Amino acid sequence: MEFYAKSAPKIKLDEHTKMVEDKFNDLLDLKNEYFNDDEIKMIKMACHYHDIGKINQVFQDCINNKKTEKQIPHGYLSILLINWKDYKEQIKNKEMFKVVLNAIYYHHRRDDFKDIEIKDYSMKYLQKNANIYFQKEVKLQTTNLIDIYNHEFNYNMDIKFWYQYALVKGILNKCDWNASGNLPVEFKPEQSICNNIIKEFDSLRPLQEFMKNNSDKNIIVIGSTGSGKTEGALLWLNEEKGFFTLPMKVSANSIYDRIKKKYLKNVAILHSDCYQFYEENRNYQEKEDDTLNYQFAKNLSYPLTVCTIDQIFKFAYKSFGTEHLLATMHYSKVIIDELQSYSPELLATIVYSLNLIHKIGGKFAIITATLPKFVLNDLKDCNIKFETFTNDNLNRHKIKVINKDLIEDIEYIKEAGKYQKVLVICNTVAKAQNVYNLLADSTVNVYLLHARFIKKHRNLLEEQIINFAKRNNPGICISTQIVEASLDIDFDILYTYLSSIDSLIQRMGRVFRNRENIQKKTNVYVYTEKNGIGSVYDKEIFERTLRYLDEYNEKIFTEEDKINCMDQIYKKDEIKDTNYFQAYTIKLKNLENIHPLTCSLEYSNDKFRNIHSVKLIPDIIYERYNLEELIDQIKENSLKKDNIKKFKLLQELDEYCINYVIYKSLKEYKWFDHTSLIDGMNIYKTSSLYDFDELM
Repeated sequence: MEFYAKSAPKIKLDEHTKMVEDKFNDLLDLKNEYFNDDEIKMIKMACHYHDIGKINQVFQDCINNKKTEKQIPHGYLSILLINWKDYKEQIKNKEMFKVVLNAIYYHHRRDDFKDIEIKDYSMKYLQKNANIYFQKEVKLQTTNLIDIYNHEFNYNMDIKFWYQYALVKGILNKCDWNASGNLPVEFKPEQSICNNIIKEFDSLRPLQEFMKNNSDKNIIVIGSTGSGKTEGALLWLNEEKGFFTLPMKVSANSIYDRIKKKYLKNVAILHSDCYQFYEENRNYQEKEDDTLNYQFAKNLSYPLTVCTIDQIFKFAYKSFGTEHLLATMHYSKVIIDELQSYSPELLATIVYSLNLIHKIGGKFAIITATLPKFVLNDLKDCNIKFETFTNDNLNRHKIKVINKDLIEDIEYIKEAGKYQKVLVICNTVAKAQNVYNLLADSTVNVYLLHARFIKKHRNLLEEQIINFAKRNNPGICISTQIVEASLDIDFDILYTYLSSIDSLIQRMGRVFRNRENIQKKTNVYVYTEKNGIGSVYDKEIFERTLRYLDEYNEKIFTEEDKINCMDQIYKKDEIKDTNYFQAYTIKLKNLENIHPLTCSLEYSNDKFRNIHSVKLIPDIIYERYNLEELIDQIKENSLKKDNIKKFKLLQELDEYCINYVIYKSLKEYKWFDHTSLIDGMNIYKTSSLYDFDELM
């Protein structure tokens, strides 16, 4: 009797098992030094037995298109065919055997079944086929069910056990998925990043030398603009597998583009819009099948992946379905860029995730312009090497604090825009729109950028602003905080509303990025009128920023001053009762207290950013581009279960959407429909006014 593992195309169980085992051997060929003997034995055993439960008759009937009853998942049955006594010599102790059992049992998360149901089902549909498959009388090991954690609501998995379980299950999942798709588990780097960087520079900067020389350690580097943080981080990778994380998709795209062009061809981009990014950048793809390249990225197969943190740090919730992410960290290095851009809740999530990465054997590097010192305390067990690098000989910014609304100086800003490249940053979209309306009728070039444009138009605006910043022509760019980290641009003068100090320092980084302010002219004007305080920025941190920033008013604000000011404002003893620090502390404690396997993957996805966003389509956009037809195509392909076509169409629809963050119940928002245009997705029409001239 033949037993099959797959139906389309039909693949025999033994053939599929060997393919999975071969994938793990392929991984060991590249990463053997990261796995100890016990880990290798456990993973090999899990690979060998993970699908053995498929020999049950109900599954085999299903493979052969015969009508059958509801199945009990094969992973739940596979553990009944493994006898601990047969493996005592290979698997040192019962605890390791228990790790393997749980990895196999949960390698696909399915509906829960009670022990008695599994036992009855096994006797009826598994016992006979087991005897045939093994060619002997088999005793089903139903006592193995006792060792399954979280089974029948038993939430007692120890955190140390979870690390081993996550490693074994995660690697099993990677090998299984890639065997099923006939995809590589890991790619080898096509080029040497280090050699290409060294060729690019006449000599390495101090920060880059530090990172290169400490590639075997966890490190934190605080560096000012122009200190070479990006290349330093790539040198720190030292040709090992890496993940380069950034807070925003547009900044991830920019870094990906830079690495791809200069240092490494087979680098991946991974964020919620990356499928579209591959489609738009076909000239970079060496294979014609962009879908396949996207799948490589999702499987974490590339030697270097540039991504947003939500793509890989979901394992912070220790949930089902995220084990492969943490398991990959076992032999990887993670770079955290622009740490100052995250909310206190996300900062806590990152800190906790880095602790997990360290404990499972991976390494991390934080490269940032600013860093609250309390982060170091919460990473104290990670054996970190910490260093600060500043351009001491490059005094770039002289600030002036002005106690009024920026709008009151609109004529001065308009005049400056006639001769210089001016950047105006507001804390809210409404204020940015207001400032733009006051300047739009002037004779100078005026640009507006914020998050309330549909994606298609925002991409056009970003391209225009980048081109404007590269030229010597004067003009004015008005933006919200999205410009802080998303665009590599350089302006002559900044007019900004006061924000938190870390955000303010980032804003200054858009002015005189690599130039010295030789004449020591004021080039940063900070207006203290409250804009977005209490909603966008924490009120108490804002007030502390205002208090300490006043010490540097009408002075050169050196790189050393910025670090000192940051340390003063975020001094733990003084901010411990603020909403900001309380939000950070509560989130960190909540993550520490989550028991393994108590959260679903959906929970992790929903809670990761601690916000809920919807996609809005203005009525005028819906009509202008005939989106009803596109939406009907998406629904049609959903019924056909053509997921690839459906995904491409959704990406096309996304071009006409505004991503909008909601902080209240959906029904409290009266200005958009509450019935999603597509079932199961938060895509709504809005009657709000929308105006954009595509011919400008």
